Amino acid sequence: MSAKDRCAIRSEQEARHLGVANRVIFLGEMQPHEIAPYYHACQVFVLPSIARSEAFGIVQLEAMACGKPVVNTKIASGVPYVSLDGITGITVLPASPEALAAAVNRLLDDHHLRAQYGVAAQKRVETEFSQQVMVRAMQDVYAEVLGPASLAHRHPPPAVLANCTNITNITKPESAVSRVVRLEDCRDAATYFSISIFPLSRS
Repeated sequence: MSAKDRCAIRSEQEARHLGVANRVIFLGEMQPHEIAPYYHACQVFVLPSIARSEAFGIVQLEAMACGKPVVNTKIASGVPYVSLDGITGITVLPASPEALAAAVNRLLDDHHLRAQYGVAAQKRVETEFSQQVMVRAMQDVYAEVLGPASLAHRHPPPAVLANCTNITNITKPESAVSRVVRLEDCRDAATYFSISIFPLSRS
């Protein structure tokens, strides 16, 4: 039995022990294209990380791209930078179940606050983590380290960016929702770019 299987069994046992097994669904491992409908179906996204090994939390961006407020933790990594406390969600101290529960309940009880944070979350993804912004920010880092002359193109033309995308339509049952674009394995000159996510308009 793998460590992942053992963790799943422990989680299910804990849910039964606490008497909430009928209110908790353990989905198990999912493929990337299967996840988006669950983001759209949820009211709040929670990332309860307790260690800085959670360096960024790209799942926050995925949820934010779907217009969802985030509850995350104040750990010494990029996690609290992605979703900002009081702007796109609520940040609490790590390893504090009470603080986490209070933040989640606050958002569940306040429809207007959820909507406010959700709109701000989606806008933050579009303005700070869009394909173009991420590509140019990465180029600027390379230029700073290696010198401007090291890059043939500081800002690649749209055609170059288009060649770096893999567009997937993501739908929720019975209704069309937003699309998510991933920038993967993009090469422009000597530069290698990692993943960026941003939402397109709903259709």
